[in-house]
Amino acid sequence: FFLHAAKNIKTPSLGAAYLLGQIAISFNSARYWNKSIIKLIHAHINSDIGIVDSVVSVLNMTNISHWNEHLPLIEEQRKENHRKGIDLWVNRNILFPHLIFCGKSEKQITNLSISNALFEKLWYSLKQLNDKIKGCTNDQDLKSKTMLKITDEGENVKNNKKLRRYREFTIPDEGSNFFGLHVKNFPGSWRMHIYPDYNKKCV
Repeated sequence: FFLHAAKNIKTPSLGAAYLLGQIAISFNSARYWNKSIIKLIHAHINSDIGIVDSVVSVLNMTNISHWNEHLPLIEEQRKENHRKGIDLWVNRNILFPHLIFCGKSEKQITNLSISNALFEKLWYSLKQLNDKIKGCTNDQDLKSKTMLKITDEGENVKNNKKLRRYREFTIPDEGSNFFGLHVKNFPGSWRMHIYPDYNKKCV
């Protein structure tokens, strides 16, 4: 691999990023590296005609603007890497540091076997709750900023001991609480029950 803009400069690291389908990170030590996309010459062997040169592009980050440009792709790759429920669960604290998973959520997530469309809705809901809780002070804030379909249980559920019990979950180090609020951004009867803590900025 050689730099397209300066063919005498070898670029093995950028070449590796290209082959692995990853985004390279470069120091801003020369104008060549301060680009979000860097063109390379890829010299490879063709069994019929020998060595062939082709021009390829590798995604690159040198400054914050490059990061922002590539962020949608990074988020998409992160989501794809955690489509399996077990991977999502193992990395939950890294992916969603402002969410606390309670009750039987470990079993429910690790045993996930759902369609791509439903996974998209699950990921979006978790991401919105994690990212927006920091700027919320009440339920209305949360509904408005996440733009999720969040509703509370009716009085018929809250005042019925049997029905209420199915909405009670244990929060680590805090004990049992009633999770009346639930996200309804899912098809059928799927619901995600939540208990926002606006003081601790977590859900």
